[in-house]
Amino acid sequence: MKPRQGFSLIELMMTVAIVGILAGVAFPAYVSQMAKAKRSEGQAALLDLSTRMERFYSENRTYEGANIAGNNTSTLLPSTLTYPDGYYNLSISNQTDSSYTLIATPNSGTHKDEDCGSLTLTHTGVKGSSTGDEKCWGG
Repeated sequence: MKPRQGFSLIELMMTVAIVGILAGVAFPAYVSQMAKAKRSEGQAALLDLSTRMERFYSENRTYEGANIAGNNTSTLLPSTLTYPDGYYNLSISNQTDSSYTLIATPNSGTHKDEDCGSLTLTHTGVKGSSTGDEKCWGG
C-alpha cells in the first residue's frame, strides 16, 4: 500500500471551518480597535481646539468671533475644518461670550463610529458623545 499524499476533503473542510471561526471573531475585534484608534484623533483634536479657544479668550476676553476656518492669525485652525488624518470634522456650537461647545463629527467617508458618534467638549471641560456612552472618552 502506498503512503497517502495530500489532504482529504474532510481535513480541508475542517481547516476552512476553523479559519472561518477565527476570522469571525478576529475581524470585529479589529474593526473595534481601529475605531478606538481613530477616536483618539477626535479627542486630541477637541483638546487642541479647546486650548486654542482658551488662548483666544485670553487675548479677546470673549469666545465670540473665534472660528475654525479663515486667513486671520487669530483663527484657531486656519483654512481647515478637518483634522490631519481627516477622520473628524470640527465645529463650534453654542458659542457665546463666556461659553462654547466643540464638536468632532466622524467623517462618513473615512470613519464611521457607531459606538460613540460625535464627540463633544464644553468650555468647562465636560466631555461627551452623541450616544451618551461614557467609555467614548476612556472612562
